[in-house]
Amino acid sequence: SVTPNAPFFKDKGLPQPLTRSRQWEGGFKHAVGADQWGVAVYDVTQPQYADVLADASQAPSDTNEYVHVRDGNKHTRGIEGEAQTRIAALTLRASVMAQRARNEGGSDPAVGRTPTNVPGRSVKLLADYAVTALPGLSVLANMAYEGPREVFPDDSTRIPGWTRWDLGARYVQSLGGSTLTWRAGLVNLFD
Repeated sequence: SVTPNAPFFKDKGLPQPLTRSRQWEGGFKHAVGADQWGVAVYDVTQPQYADVLADASQAPSDTNEYVHVRDGNKHTRGIEGEAQTRIAALTLRASVMAQRARNEGGSDPAVGRTPTNVPGRSVKLLADYAVTALPGLSVLANMAYEGPREVFPDDSTRIPGWTRWDLGARYVQSLGGSTLTWRAGLVNLFD
């Protein structure tokens, strides 16, 4: 991490001391024929940073200098599952995720327990159909859902979860010894 290069930082542009993230993950995957599935659990601890007054005895103002320092951790634990199957020309995929993310050990009591912009759950579905009448052409539909998330560090504002639907097509063309892939899509179909 590098301190932001803004004029009000006492240590502007200087590298921060090395820090380490800690992560462990365990999982299982299984496949038989056209069917496959897997599940994984994880635990990740990442260092967080904060901008604090260089002179803690001063009241905050526009003329103060700040320093960029390590301040607690973001700790995330979760589980993910995925499955895929193929039925003739149709491929179906699904994945789900549930996680709990928390800020831990920070010095600012105004920082909430939940990190900003981290959903607690998500679901993704995909259907891909290979058009047999036109070899190389596939059409697909996608659904993605993400749960609510915090907007500000003090957990004062939360945006609701959202669902997005997408449609697309892919055409794979052989050109001599090369392959060219054409893609077209409509993202967020209902908005």
